[in-house]
Amino acid sequence: MRKAYRRLAMACLLATPGMTLAGTNKPDAAKTPDMQELATPLTLAEAAPPPKKVYGIVSATYATDYISRGVLLENQGVIVQPAAEIGFNVIQSDQMKVTIYGDVWSSLHGHHEFAPGDSQGSDHLSSWYEFDWWAGVGFEFSGITARLTYYEFLSPSDAFGTAKNLELFLGYNDAALWENTLKGFALSPYVKFFLELDGKAGTGSDEGLYVELGVGPAFKFNEAGQYPVTLTIPVTVGLGFSDFYGSAGGDDETFGFASIGATASVPLPFIGPEYGEWSATLGGFYYYFGDGTHDFNNGTGGGSRSEWQGTFAIAVKF
Repeated sequence: MRKAYRRLAMACLLATPGMTLAGTNKPDAAKTPDMQELATPLTLAEAAPPPKKVYGIVSATYATDYISRGVLLENQGVIVQPAAEIGFNVIQSDQMKVTIYGDVWSSLHGHHEFAPGDSQGSDHLSSWYEFDWWAGVGFEFSGITARLTYYEFLSPSDAFGTAKNLELFLGYNDAALWENTLKGFALSPYVKFFLELDGKAGTGSDEGLYVELGVGPAFKFNEAGQYPVTLTIPVTVGLGFSDFYGSAGGDDETFGFASIGATASVPLPFIGPEYGEWSATLGGFYYYFGDGTHDFNNGTGGGSRSEWQGTFAIAVKF
């Protein structure tokens, strides 16, 4: 009878959950997977980094000539053009992106011929030929980019008077159209409408309208490598209306200039992403001038109908 009770007690002990006998295989609590541990890797893998709401770009460009809308402003000495931009992505989705931005830009010249301060016997910020600032809002949707920007051009060296302008930019990113035939290629056509509100940016005598038409065919090489190269061939035509461009004889000129160039841009990953996204761009451009710009450029050292320009820029984006 005692043997029967012992056997019954042993059977109940083995069948009771959570109870084990010494010497049996005991589960290791330290190795038991926790529900939070199981969920964490999956959550990290699926979670995408939040889109940037604020960005900044700082750059510096060395140029052999300073040419603005076909107007030659300097082709002597050292020309360095630093710039900075800050932007706020107020709306950012798969369908639309809306950005508010502000920029500052300067042109610093080693040659001071057009700084009145030199003729007055003082420096008068003679190296600081130009300071510009602008602010605007940009929209991107379905490959279309639209930007409305207010500009002010000032001269700390008093080389020219202040000019206030308004610009509408319309561009189209056509890279998707070439995806199956020329991967990494895009024409990127655009048009600019630049209205002079007060002061002059062209060569005429009254405030006018500037219209720029352009494309920027781009090719990407070594995309999978550490140093991918983007080669761009910008082609631009500048047109003036309502006396934006004027000749020495006082005629209202429509054709301002045409240009074609080539730029090669490459990232600089050796600097390290913790210091921002660095890049370098080397460029060369050929300009052909119309009658109004040619007449103006004669007075700034450009006697030819055409001009070559070289540029080198370093930029970092945060």
